[in-house]
Amino acid sequence: MQAPDPNEPGTVPAAGRVVRTIRLSRRVARRRIRRRWYGGILFVLVMFAVNGVAPAAHGAEKTPATNRFNAQPLMTPESAAGVARRETGGRVLSVTPLEGGHRGFRVRLLLDGGRVTTVLVGPGGGVRPQR
Repeated sequence: MQAPDPNEPGTVPAAGRVVRTIRLSRRVARRRIRRRWYGGILFVLVMFAVNGVAPAAHGAEKTPATNRFNAQPLMTPESAAGVARRETGGRVLSVTPLEGGHRGFRVRLLLDGGRVTTVLVGPGGGVRPQR
């Protein structure tokens, strides 16, 4: 077998000897690029499906958002009003979310005798009077 010419295109000197590089046909090169592209798209779609970003099926029931750490449903304004009503026995006037990055709701209630009070309802359902 004859040694390849080092001046010939497609050869690369390596460690004192000449090694021939493999030249891919355009078809093979396109196929490899396409496989990488399809693999990337598949990876992104799987990640969306795992994280719940995929669109919901038509007519599917909506479930309340859950906390990532303990998978308990987060408090909604309706549930905060119900908790405050049960704890105080008053009539709910308004429910507003807490500001400043705090989770929970401020619930204003009308108590017996016409007195208005405000309570704070935390994300776990705890009720405490507002100071």
